[in-house]
Amino acid sequence: MRPNQSLVVAASGLPLGAPRFQGKPRGACAGVCDDEPVPIRVLIVDDHPDFRAVARELLQAAGYVVSGEAASVGEAIVAIGALAPDVVLLDVGLPDGSGFDVASELSRDPSGPVVVLVSSREAEDYGRRIARSGARGFLSKSQLSAATLASIPTDKVTIV
Repeated sequence: MRPNQSLVVAASGLPLGAPRFQGKPRGACAGVCDDEPVPIRVLIVDDHPDFRAVARELLQAAGYVVSGEAASVGEAIVAIGALAPDVVLLDVGLPDGSGFDVASELSRDPSGPVVVLVSSREAEDYGRRIARSGARGFLSKSQLSAATLASIPTDKVTIV
């Protein structure tokens, strides 16, 4: 994403007009693209197939492109490298590692995807771990919607 552009999921609960489109994907056109927008590509990383299915349905209905799914840290790393998603919706508790650790690694790459952590628990349960992880936001799984995802700014951590 460009620095002045943000995924818009408002902490106030008021939709800011979920941007379903953004500029061309990283590296897609080597400076010769027109200004035609492309859909935001999301990778869903969660070890519960039912959650992945619901998240996919919600996001696709809102115009996001779900470029893939992963059920573990290992699968997520492979999928991120292969698919280059714009956004990674990342469960904090995975069978082979921590979503916090993955978010921390991904946040070191300024051209990497926006990471939004998700959990069945509330943000308060994690204290400062969310802010320290480098993720751009956190959503309780019960609050996941296209509007809440769109309210996550790309320049700071937001807890919805």
